[in-house]
Amino acid sequence: MSLLDSSIIRVDGRGSEWTNATKTRHGKGLKLHIQYGANSKVIESASITNTNVNDITEAKELKLERGKVYVFDKGYLHFNWWNEINSIGSYFVSRIKKNTAFKVTEELPIKGCGENIVSDKIIELTNKIPRSGAINLLAGKSLRLVELYDQEKKRSFYFISNLLEASADEIAAYYKQSWGIELLFKWLKQNLKLTTFLSENENAIKVQIYVAIIVYVLIGMFKKLCRVFSRTIDLLSWIRGAIFSNHTPLKPPIKTNISQYHYQFSFAGF
Repeated sequence: MSLLDSSIIRVDGRGSEWTNATKTRHGKGLKLHIQYGANSKVIESASITNTNVNDITEAKELKLERGKVYVFDKGYLHFNWWNEINSIGSYFVSRIKKNTAFKVTEELPIKGCGENIVSDKIIELTNKIPRSGAINLLAGKSLRLVELYDQEKKRSFYFISNLLEASADEIAAYYKQSWGIELLFKWLKQNLKLTTFLSENENAIKVQIYVAIIVYVLIGMFKKLCRVFSRTIDLLSWIRGAIFSNHTPLKPPIKTNISQYHYQFSFAGF
């Protein structure tokens, strides 16, 4: 399963005038787009754009994999891209917008589901030609619509998916895992200093962001190799201490043959 999301890397203050032309109501600077493996806990791809680039624009550049589940928020709403995911034998889980036109073709039983599941339906999108004028290739195809009521927030959430065989609980659980990529962005910014930059130059800032991602990837690889540290932050602290120590640091035991370890990762747009 892959999680897709983006986060603004804020660049302001002296020397940030180059960000003014692309600033949005969410801020100015650069936008970091990440595809994150929810189960493997690895960054699968990353790209940097201006802040005014839509998430779906970058998502269309991704190489989709057959059989994978892609989880993303409403910023990635594009029915023809969803249809592309569906057509190659992959799956998506997202949230539906309130004004989305659809018809219910079947009400599914929710007996045995979690108490937060309000309804589970088979639907079909009915708007074959959206406002953009493009033909909606997903219209008329069977989809799932699961309603979940959040007791804490006192509101309902509507999840849409092409997972026709999964349970309502499973679909809701898929979307719940999207919180993992939010934690990743927070971790990168706090621990790899993506809030303070060594230069005011756009290219230099991009280099610093990519270096931070490379550091995260290498630390993840090393963590899997040594199998000693349960938390990434603990390994990062150990590395920081070992680098600046005057004594030979205690080496974590490597329990995996490094020649057998393979990792695929891609940068885009750089």
